[in-house]
Amino acid sequence: NISHPPEVVLTTDSSPPTRCFTFTGAGTVAISLRHARRTTHVAIEHLPPWADIQPSAAPRRVQVYGWVAEEASEPYGTMVGEFEYIRGGPRSQVFALAKGKNKVQALQFRILDNWGADYTSICRLRILGPRDTE
Repeated sequence: NISHPPEVVLTTDSSPPTRCFTFTGAGTVAISLRHARRTTHVAIEHLPPWADIQPSAAPRRVQVYGWVAEEASEPYGTMVGEFEYIRGGPRSQVFALAKGKNKVQALQFRILDNWGADYTSICRLRILGPRDTE
């Protein structure tokens, strides 16, 4: 179990992820956006099967909280999504966010558990939404 720095989840190349951020049990990863923007979906990528020596380290239940720009809310005070990453499904899985009409300045991914390993691995996180024309 080798962990790379948390920044590896932001890698933008199109090759399959083989470097992951690893942590014990549950964990949190927050991503601050350069500009507040509308977000409609998030994607989580795990290792491809040929590189995955511990499939049960894949995340399972995930909650996503947003720091909504239009509201004077506390940071990460608005839940915008809750879903389950399916082990054995596609390595890149996309999930819809409930508040896709609001602009967020940051998202926080709360990984609640995994599929039974002592540690959890996150390889890539993506934040998706339309380009703002404002």
